[in-house]
Amino acid sequence: MTRLFARKNRGFTLIELMIVVAIIGILAAIAIPNFIKFQARSKQGEAKANLKAWFTTQRAFLQEKDRYESDIKIVGYAPERGNRYAYYFSSSPTFEIRGAAGISALTSATAITVDTGKFNGARTNPPYKPI
Repeated sequence: MTRLFARKNRGFTLIELMIVVAIIGILAAIAIPNFIKFQARSKQGEAKANLKAWFTTQRAFLQEKDRYESDIKIVGYAPERGNRYAYYFSSSPTFEIRGAAGISALTSATAITVDTGKFNGARTNPPYKPI
């Protein structure tokens, strides 16, 4: 008697699979915009931290020498490797080049290029556009 009413479970039905795909789609629609916002905030945080370090270095140099300086070598500004943005501290920049081989050994520099050792396809020195 039990054999007449026993159902053979061979897999999932099409309806069950469609419901699972719909749930995954809804979760992805919620999660992806939040992930993109998080990425944008982290990139902004990197730029803010590097510019804050430049500001702090300039203030310390001002206290010591009683003037501002655009040359990063004289001021002593050296942000960490892996910067995704180029930084310009003069309208006619001389670049400290950051690549896979390391940081260029210059005696004077007024701009820092994108670190192509980490960001391979990036433009190293995008054009200077004053704000």
